[in-house]
This record gives sequence, C-alpha cells and structure tokens, in this order.
Amino acid sequence: MRTPPKRRAPEKSRLSVPKLKSYDWPIVTAPPEDDSEVCRLKRKDRTPDSRERRPRRPAPDEGSRNGADRGERIPPPPARCTGSLHRVAAGDTIFRLAMAYGLTIEAILAANPQIDDPGTLHVGQIVCIPDRAEGMVEILNALLTAEKIETAMYARGLQSPALEGLPPEQFAYYETGLSHELAHINVLTELGASVPYEEFFYPPGTFEDLTTFVNTLLTLETAGVSAYIQASAEFAKMGRLDLSRLMDQIMGVEAEHRALLREVLDLIPAANLCFERAPNLPVTQILSALPSFVQPDQFDGESEGPVPLPTPEQAEELIGSNGCPNPRPDL
Repeated sequence: MRTPPKRRAPEKSRLSVPKLKSYDWPIVTAPPEDDSEVCRLKRKDRTPDSRERRPRRPAPDEGSRNGADRGERIPPPPARCTGSLHRVAAGDTIFRLAMAYGLTIEAILAANPQIDDPGTLHVGQIVCIPDRAEGMVEILNALLTAEKIETAMYARGLQSPALEGLPPEQFAYYETGLSHELAHINVLTELGASVPYEEFFYPPGTFEDLTTFVNTLLTLETAGVSAYIQASAEFAKMGRLDLSRLMDQIMGVEAEHRALLREVLDLIPAANLCFERAPNLPVTQILSALPSFVQPDQFDGESEGPVPLPTPEQAEELIGSNGCPNPRPDL
C-alpha cells in the first residue's frame, strides 16, 4: 500500500483568498437593473406622432394583427430575458419568430409572459428570444469536459506540494474525490459523451500553493453543481427521467466536494447555502470558462501544464484505500 507523504500543519497565511481574475462563471444571473437594455427600451416613449409608419399591412394569412395601428398600447418588454431581445417588425408573428430562431412557439411564449394574446404582436414591441435548447450529446460533452479537467487536477494535486501540508483526514478528501470524478467520467462516456481532451492547463501556481489549488478546484466544483442541476431539468424536459435522476446523483456528490473544499479553506460555515445555485442558463453557458483549461496561456497569458489524465494504474495507486464503494450509479 502506498505510504502517504508526511504532512505538516497548514500555514494559516496560505489560506488568504487569491485573485483568480482570468475567468468566471455566470453562477447567478440578476434581474435587469434600471439601466439595462430592457429598461432603456421600455423608457422610450412612443407617441402616435412618433410611431413608425408601416410599409404595408400584412395579409390575413400572415398571422398576427397589429394592435399599434388600432391605437392600442404597446405591451412592455419582459421583466427579464435569458437570451436576446427582438424588436417586432411589420409582419412578425410568434410562428415566424419561432421558425427564424429555431425555437418552438411554446418556448417563446414561456419567455414572454407579458404577451396576453399570442395572435397579436405590435410593431416596435420588444420580445425575448430565449437561448436555444441544448441537445443531449451537447450537454453530456460539456459535463465530460468538466469532469476530465477536475480529474487531472485531483491526480496532479495528490502528487504536488500544494497538498503536502494537509492532515491525513483532509488529504483523503482528494483521494476519494479522484475516485468520484473517474466514476463520473466512466458513466458519461458510456452514455455517448466524447471529447478529444486528454491534457489540461491551470492557473500559474495551482500545484505549488494550497490556496490557489483549492480555490481553482472550488470554482470548478461550484460551476459543476449548477451545471448538473440545469442538466437534470433539461433531461426531464426531454422525457429522459433516467438521465435526470443520474444528474441529481452526480450533483449531490459535487455539492459535497464544494463543502469539503470550503472546510479546507477554513470558510465557516463550510455548507453555507440553503439552496444550491441554479441559474436558468444552458449548461454550456454555465461551463463557459472550460476552454481556458484545454489550451495553454489562458490565465493572464500564463498557465501551468499540460497536465494529463492519470492512467488507471496511476489512479489506483493515488486513491489507495479511499475509493468510493459504489462506482456504478443506481439507476
């Protein structure tokens, strides 16, 4: 059995939070502020004299009526929009917008609760065009990329100066964490996920300093929790309740990682949330910083790497006796 390296007590001075300013995830999205695009458009008063003249009235078979021509008030824009804003032009209908943006009519209406009559749009009206729904393979590939980045980081960290000062009980967090991430890679791969990445790059000093290592991993794990929550919702919409359940099972373990990493940093309380953050964003957008880890020099022009994935033999030696007891999901 592998003999763990001699641990020394962690230095409190190493627990200050570093500034990792080269990347960020949109973990939480706030509603539009007063100076947002939505509110700026809302404040543009349109009097009858200033209304745009329509070049022609659409034929009845083109769908919507135009309430502005009848002197009706133009509805306000949506209070918030996860996507882009579209200013209605002559002839626009919900059906035509859905076709133009590759969405369903239901998706557009769900993003625009201010539309009372789906058959009526007004020239100049602002509607929200939600982000296009992601496909199953696209979601699984993004999650697999995140898991590989974390796996390579766990493996290198267990052999690096960054974790040498940890007491054995905390060092075991990372041994077990490596077994968790490898199990996640296996199940995602069996589901059809496939990405070409086998080597990764990290912020300078990641494997030399405990605080830099833990904060970088904490950022990845926090984004992963949000991504798995969103993936669960997306798969449920697709009718794949088996995949939705699997995403929940993985998310629960990633949330444990987040709390344990906060404990290593002496952040009190370690479990600090009543509800995990669940932004209503595409999984690929939640994980939008992943490309920084698959190519060199993306952290203020620098990086540390390449760091390869461990071989099965290397992983077994690094994990030792602290592997997870259920490497297969209970579906």
